[in-house]
Amino acid sequence: MTSSDRLAYKPGSTIRQPSEAVGRAESTVELDPLTQAAVSLIQQSDWNWWCSLTFTRAPAIERAESAFHCWMNTLNRSTFGRNYYKRPGEGLRWIRGTERQHQRDAIHFHALIGGNPSSPISDASKIWSKLAGNAQIEVYDPSRKAAAYLVKEYATTGNLDLGGVWKTQPVDLSGYIKSAQGAE
Repeated sequence: MTSSDRLAYKPGSTIRQPSEAVGRAESTVELDPLTQAAVSLIQQSDWNWWCSLTFTRAPAIERAESAFHCWMNTLNRSTFGRNYYKRPGEGLRWIRGTERQHQRDAIHFHALIGGNPSSPISDASKIWSKLAGNAQIEVYDPSRKAAAYLVKEYATTGNLDLGGVWKTQPVDLSGYIKSAQGAE
């Protein structure tokens, strides 16, 4: 992914939500400068997977988070070995949003996973199925705008969680900071 691919959103641009990945009709939304900056920041990481993770039974949030961490631990062990956590800088990174399905008052997660997981997507889906419910995992495609979906849906509620190993990367928010300051 080139830096121009990562910085596809410019102030005043519109996005299309990833309809297949999230099961919703596409809609065009204009992003405010702060949201655009957050999207830009997320896009500057190389992502491998876009995940939608549901639960068979509606769990408490603590139990849902525990299932997610167990799943990530299993993926990390298969990618980096049993003692990956003892070696600084090894591990997958993720950003996750929690969404509530109002029809059945159940939560589900949307997540981006990076760090080159070695497990095939089908194995990762099976692991989640044994732990919690259904997993729809796809190879990350920046053109589907999952980063914008995560930020738009979850940034307003403060429900974005980050985890794993985030290597220091140059962050280019030029244009966004000026726009955000000018919007005050």
